[in-house]
Amino acid sequence: MTIQVGRLLLELGVVSAGDMTTEACVTKLAYLAGRGLSDAALRDAMLTDLRGERSPALAAHVADVRQARGQASAIDVDASSTSRPVRLASL
Repeated sequence: MTIQVGRLLLELGVVSAGDMTTEACVTKLAYLAGRGLSDAALRDAMLTDLRGERSPALAAHVADVRQARGQASAIDVDASSTSRPVRLASL
């Protein structure tokens, strides 16, 4: 059941907060939203450890997943684009 719920949330566009605290999520999202990132870049940036807000083990797992998807590219947090709300969840 838990896996089904997690999969449904991902399909709805929820971005996992992983092991970040609520404060870290809010601060990170505010920072990234102010950068004008595209939806995909914002999602990618939320999954990336920018300043130690995610544990190294989780960051390594995210990097492995990106590489498996063929998306192992650097995130440009200075890119300009229209931003849209992103839903966060601690899964």
